[in-house]
Amino acid sequence: WESQLKKNDNLILAAFGGGFTWGAIYLKWSY
Repeated sequence: WESQLKKNDNLILAAFGGGFTWGAIYLKWSY
């Protein structure tokens, strides 16, 4: 699924993850 990610997809992951906001932040920083 990583190959389908785009720059702003981290925002979608943040909203979709809900309680896993820390995961979205980690993904954002990984870029």
